[in-house]
Amino acid sequence: MTIFYLILTLLIFASTHSVAFSKAELEIKAIVKEEKDTYIQQNSLLESDKTTLKEWNFIIYMVGNNLYKFIFENLKEMLEAGSTPSSNILVQIDHAGSTEATRFFIEKEKAVLQTMSSERSGLTRGTPASFYFFVKWAIQNYPAKHHAIILWNHASGIKHPNVWEKLYREDRDQLFHINPETGLLELNRRTGSIKHDINQQEPPLREWSSSFNQPTETFISEEELRQCMLTFKELLHGEKIDIVILDACHLAMMELASLLKGTTRFMAGSQEIEPGSGCNFATLFAPFKNGTMTPKSFAHHAVASFEEEYISSFADYTFSSINLDGFEKIEAIFSQLSELLLSKIKQNSDFYFLLKKIRQSHLLTTEFFDRDYIDLHHFLVSLLATFQKQDDCFIADTLFCTEIKELVEPLIKLLEEKIVAYTSGINLPNARGISIYFPEKSIHSSYIKTSGLKNNAWTEFLSTYIKKNREL
Repeated sequence: MTIFYLILTLLIFASTHSVAFSKAELEIKAIVKEEKDTYIQQNSLLESDKTTLKEWNFIIYMVGNNLYKFIFENLKEMLEAGSTPSSNILVQIDHAGSTEATRFFIEKEKAVLQTMSSERSGLTRGTPASFYFFVKWAIQNYPAKHHAIILWNHASGIKHPNVWEKLYREDRDQLFHINPETGLLELNRRTGSIKHDINQQEPPLREWSSSFNQPTETFISEEELRQCMLTFKELLHGEKIDIVILDACHLAMMELASLLKGTTRFMAGSQEIEPGSGCNFATLFAPFKNGTMTPKSFAHHAVASFEEEYISSFADYTFSSINLDGFEKIEAIFSQLSELLLSKIKQNSDFYFLLKKIRQSHLLTTEFFDRDYIDLHHFLVSLLATFQKQDDCFIADTLFCTEIKELVEPLIKLLEEKIVAYTSGINLPNARGISIYFPEKSIHSSYIKTSGLKNNAWTEFLSTYIKKNREL
């Protein structure tokens, strides 16, 4: 019976989603001039764009899966903005379930076909190779002073996806509901406990790992993303990419920032689940209609644009921009703090219980929809406040309280300096722009293998904390 229902579920899913994909694909093809003469003529008009050094390249990598219908929605936003005398908008769409990919140069109200690969290319979409060759093409063919790379797709934070568990989770489309008091859409954090209202329109969401291709079960891991970014730096003769915008769920993380440092100046993304529509590209690119921006100004604007899109409709959105220049200072202090927490948790059970109290309190620690992810800034502020109280200062372990203060205070200050802009919905008042992995039950196998913090004591601290969680 179990196998029968699984097969039936797969058949229903395939039939319903193939219709959506086909419709979206037809819409995209409708804006592509496929006639050979027109195609050649259009390309001939772009020689000036290819030879003129512009201020900015916006390089957008989109992988079609069950978010495919939003590709057309976001393309329309890009068409509204269009490339300008100061900017190029370059897009690659990796089509769902195939090796076909299409590249566009986005003009005002016109998507100009650049290249289209076929099944015969043999290059699977939603992979590091596909991403790399697209960005390489953009950098080499469209010279610019500044480069922004935008990854558009699903994501699962620092953890690699469990494809079947996520794809067929029963309550997957029931994660948002309207709060009748505020009128805002908010996440149902009591997973599986809410009844779905078929008359309530709820937006799909973005989850899983970066640039995930459902049919082939391929994705770009964080380590692979770092390797791609290092090669882009080589293409730019040692210059960093100016900003990477991760238009997907749960990617504004300490671990990912640690991996991308040295390859990009700024990293922008969400700590929480994103609505399916993600960034609004019309507002994101609007400032370039009659001018340009510095990378730092654009990092600020990306956050303001996201806030403008969702402040009146969502209660659980987040978005932030992080300056990765000098991020090593944050890593160094966090490594020392991890060692201190580890040593103390091994020595003193009272400290474990006090730490557990902080971790499990919603007033002291901000959790996101994936409860293994918490806001680092909020946790540190609560940690510092707790050990400034004499009663909780470890039963008068003054030295330890001093050590905590000497590490946590400068770490909080550095985080506030490096998080250049952040925004959050009313349900997440203490989300300050960067998360960290802090599970309480088990450590995901992929975290141990690829964590950006694998060279400090944080993973060992987590192992010890979880072990005590089981024993005590």
